[in-house]
Amino acid sequence: MKQIVIQASEIKEIVHNNQSSAIDVASSSTQIGQVVEDVLHRSKQMQQVIHNAATASFLNTTKLDHAVWKSSVYQLIEKPQHNHSVNSHTECRLGQWYFKGFGAENYQHLSNFKALDAPHKAVHEAGKAALNARQKGNLPEMVKQLHSMEDASMRVVHCIDNLMRDVYRA
Repeated sequence: MKQIVIQASEIKEIVHNNQSSAIDVASSSTQIGQVVEDVLHRSKQMQQVIHNAATASFLNTTKLDHAVWKSSVYQLIEKPQHNHSVNSHTECRLGQWYFKGFGAENYQHLSNFKALDAPHKAVHEAGKAALNARQKGNLPEMVKQLHSMEDASMRVVHCIDNLMRDVYRA
């Protein structure tokens, strides 16, 4: 009888320890679940930060691309032969991004994205027109087209800046 009481007491102690361990495991599981949830939330935030940074870097690069493109127009105007051509607004890096790339896939619903096409096209068209005017020896028309190119370029930069603000808000 005494042995049964001792065994029952030992079993009770084991059951109590198991219950205590189960409570600890459940508490740890809850804490682990909260940590995992927090990590996932932070991971999504980091993905958004990385996405925004990548988009901003790309769009800032396109601003530089257009400065280089305009510089090439000026360099071609200075050359003795003026029959060179430059690419269209759908062929440059910004155009590829806008019509076929990440921009088209992700931002076409944004009004500032849509607003980018017209001034971007105007930059390229005015640059080509300036080269054509230079080739024909029509310097006043060339200057007029270069002014148009610069004005359109400023609108492109403005649209890109507005688009970056939209992307950061999204």
